[in-house]
Amino acid sequence: RGGDLAQSWEQMDPSDPCSFRLEQTKSGKKTVTETIEFFGKDLDAKGIKFESSGKEIGLRVGTKNRQKLIKVIEEGEEQPYVSSILIIFDSLEKTRMAQAILVAYAEACN
Repeated sequence: RGGDLAQSWEQMDPSDPCSFRLEQTKSGKKTVTETIEFFGKDLDAKGIKFESSGKEIGLRVGTKNRQKLIKVIEEGEEQPYVSSILIIFDSLEKTRMAQAILVAYAEACN
């Protein structure tokens, strides 16, 4: 895999434990920062699946009924809302842990 990956997770709204903001920065030939905002209640718990491409592994996270409810900001520019995202991790262990956490949040936030 080329480059490094840095991630930070936080609640968007301190009063809402089901609100998430993920910032991930991939560096290599070019450094790209992406911010993803979503709510646990919008996620499809059964649709949080492993996905791999080349040397990368991650989670495909989708919304219920494929509604476009996930906000994506790339390099500071807001993109159209999407119904699924791919969150890349640097190890299988981190991917499994994140899957368990996101499924639990999706179920608990409903």
